[in-house]
Amino acid sequence: MKPQPSQTPVRLAFSALFVRLLIGFGLLIELWFVVILSKKVPPNQWVIAFVVWSPFFLGTAFMIAACLTLLSKLAVGLIIRPRLLAWQSPKVDDTHDLFHLEPREAIIGQSSARMRDGRAWVAGRLVKTNRRILFLPRGWNVEPWSTRSDRLCTCRDVDAPRIYWGLIQDLPRRLELQAVDEQPRLFALADAHSWVIRLTDGPLALTTPPSRSF
Repeated sequence: MKPQPSQTPVRLAFSALFVRLLIGFGLLIELWFVVILSKKVPPNQWVIAFVVWSPFFLGTAFMIAACLTLLSKLAVGLIIRPRLLAWQSPKVDDTHDLFHLEPREAIIGQSSARMRDGRAWVAGRLVKTNRRILFLPRGWNVEPWSTRSDRLCTCRDVDAPRIYWGLIQDLPRRLELQAVDEQPRLFALADAHSWVIRLTDGPLALTTPPSRSF
């Protein structure tokens, strides 16, 4: 399998949103028009008026749907995408990483990431050493997680949960790791697919300068 880009572009399902808005506003405007006609126009004339004015109201629905879809696309590009990519790559102080290492253990690679902990996503660093895989949380109120590399039985990238009724597509994939006799761990990070390739096919390439071994 060929490597995928480390950051998948988050994009709006433009056509799907436009069609939903067009149908929704079209039905709403037509329903409103039918209610008005039934009250102010004689029964033998309102059907003709409905047929005559329907193209105008459908055109209005088209313009509203087009404008809202374009505004949504701008919101995704200018707000949602940058915030999502920044969220999955939190700023973490790595000066204390060495305190979690064993004697003669050295860091080979690391990335900023978030680990799922119940309903929360804990910010920290995903670290690969010559012996283990660790997640070192940013806060001291969460316990670090680690497993020996030879105990890793599952390493794959999985789809991110759907958001906004599936109208936001190409969300960055998540990394799932599972050690023997342990529950799976889910991580949100910028380069999930790269971690899968490097953990399963060969040594993890350096993403930061190597640390000193003890």
